[in-house]
Amino acid sequence: MAIRKTFSFVDSAVVEWIDKQENSSQYIARLVREDMEKDKSFVTKDDVVKLIEDKIKGLQLMQVENRPQVDEEVMNGALSLVGW
Repeated sequence: MAIRKTFSFVDSAVVEWIDKQENSSQYIARLVREDMEKDKSFVTKDDVVKLIEDKIKGLQLMQVENRPQVDEEVMNGALSLVGW
């Protein structure tokens, strides 16, 4: 996706610095991403997906850890009832 933005009243040293970069688009995008990371109130779709995945993993771990231990005799009895 191409985005065109015109900057007005920019310090000439800033323009020169950007022009010296190997890829000015990637340079500006990286600066914006770094700034977004600093601002934790900005949430991307990827952030939401990661939060949901982490929460699901945590729930799955809790379910396994908190599962009651089933007595082997009870399980054998339950299995024999199924075949009854």
